[in-house]
Parts: sequence; C-alpha cells; structure tokens
Amino acid sequence: HDHDDEEEHHEGDGHNHAVDPHVWLDPVYAKQMVETISATIQSVDSENKMAYQENTAAYVEQLEALDAEFQAAFQAADNRVFVVQHAAFGYLARRYDLTEVSISALTSNQEVSPAKLAEIGNFIKENDVEVIYYQDSGNNDLATTLAKETDTELGVLSAVEGITKSDQEAGIDYLTIMHNNLEALKQTIN
Repeated sequence: HDHDDEEEHHEGDGHNHAVDPHVWLDPVYAKQMVETISATIQSVDSENKMAYQENTAAYVEQLEALDAEFQAAFQAADNRVFVVQHAAFGYLARRYDLTEVSISALTSNQEVSPAKLAEIGNFIKENDVEVIYYQDSGNNDLATTLAKETDTELGVLSAVEGITKSDQEAGIDYLTIMHNNLEALKQTIN
C-alpha cells in the first residue's frame, strides 16, 4: 500500500483510513476525466471527431460553471466543516477548502464503537454542527442514530453512484446531482 498516496487522499481528515475513490465528485477532476475520455473516443472513432469535440466543449463549459458555483457559494464561508456518515467527499472538500468529518471509515461495514459515536457526538455539539449527511445510495442507520442523540438534522449527499435508468429518463444526471449536493451543503457551509 502506498502510504504517501493515503496521506494525499486524507489530508486533514483523522477519521478515515482508506483511499477515497470518488475523484469525480470534484468538478475540476470531472472535467479532466471528460476530456481524457473524449480524446480516447476520438482516437477510436475519428470520423465523428468534430461531434465529440463539440459535445465535450459544451459539457466542459457546464462543469466549469458548476465549479464556479461551488467556489462562489463557499468562498466566504466561516463554517467550513461538514459531517458525513461515510467519507466520499474528500476530493470535493479539498477543492473548496472544506473539512469532511466522517462517522465511519470509507470501506468499513462494521458497527462503529460507542466510544467513536461519543467522540463524534462531542465534536458535533462542540462545533454546533446542524446537519449530518448520509449517502443516498447507502444505509443511514449510523447517521440516524447520531442525529437523534445529538438533536441534529439529517441531510442527503449523493456520490453519483446509484443513478438508475428511470433517473436518467427523468433527466437526472451528474450536473443535477451535483447541484443538489451544493444546495444540501449550503445548510452547513455558511
């Protein structure tokens, strides 16, 4: 295991011990991914190169606008901490100078110890945390328990992992979900 890589992925986060794979939740990295994928497709299907380039340029513009919205929303925020059940938003947090505090480790399916719950409960009270976020595609038992114990609201953040065919048909896509995440985070980051 590459320890330098682990430190890179968890800078400023003392609650996680696994590498965060959710690079696409950072709009700037998402843009780079789109451009890389597009370049590869163009090399395979050169006949349609212009169409790919046009579509890529249009989508990159939307991703740049999304990045600008996140920057504008959080630029002057005093409270920059958000609490999540599972750490999936480390890349997004680092991009916008936020701090993600997670209830359990990224890849852990084990129950969190009472001591850990008490530790995070104290953190929530001491830092006046008003919202605990859980992932829409995951179990929210821990977040629910902690919210009850600390009289805190529950919020939803999406890691864009559970988009169904019916979601797509309804027009729900990466940009929709990331805008929803932005609005959800505004409850805490202000």
